[in-house]
Amino acid sequence: MKIHILGSCSGTEPMPGRHHTAWILETAGRLYQFDAGENCAWTAHTAKIDVTALRALFISHPHFDHTAGLPHLLWTRLKIRSYYKTPLLEEALPVFTPEPEQWAHLSELMVCLRSKKEPIFATTKIADGEVFSDGAIKVEAQHNRHLRVAENGDWRSFSFRISAEGKRIVCSGDLKEVAELDDWLKEGCDLVLMESGHHRPWEAAAHIRETAGNNVRRLVFFHHGRDYLDRPEETAKLTAAAWGGPVAFSDDMTTFDL
Repeated sequence: MKIHILGSCSGTEPMPGRHHTAWILETAGRLYQFDAGENCAWTAHTAKIDVTALRALFISHPHFDHTAGLPHLLWTRLKIRSYYKTPLLEEALPVFTPEPEQWAHLSELMVCLRSKKEPIFATTKIADGEVFSDGAIKVEAQHNRHLRVAENGDWRSFSFRISAEGKRIVCSGDLKEVAELDDWLKEGCDLVLMESGHHRPWEAAAHIRETAGNNVRRLVFFHHGRDYLDRPEETAKLTAAAWGGPVAFSDDMTTFDL
């Protein structure tokens, strides 16, 4: 099982060598993408990851640093299929998102550009609980308070817990407070993929360690904010001390074995 980081940056202004948040889980020969920051398709294809083989895409919340790459990802899948004469594994890519209405006009745009009416993606609204299961992975969602609740009472921002190959991954999404993950942390996991754009990484590491103890085997940071972007060595040192051992800070095109 592998995790491929396609974009490691939070929603700052454009940063040299980094793009916005996106990552792919590879397990049992299958590919699943989480979030779709800009240039995720470029990063995946140049890293020799076959985006035509994606089985599903999960979006944590509607901010553009997590979603702006979706139109280009869909278009790139069509271009690769056309050029290499290979079929899409999923003709209509399943997209799980808190706000399907965000993409209401994208299908119309794609029809206009292609002169074809066949849908190339299909949205499903995320709610708390199990979101997806196909025998290879199970994805659960848990709302967080990164965004205000919608007028109809629906939550608009989620964290994910992924189960595959007998292991668990907790992906924070964007959080108001790290403590929003406490229930999942106490139950334990093999990896926490933690955002550092809204929290000091060493404080997040200290909280996870205090809450979960040895129940969390590995901690990886992504969605980097100013602490790591401006002072990477100092931040990494402080965070490792707070965690009590090695901690990874991901870059674009970083791959982790799990």
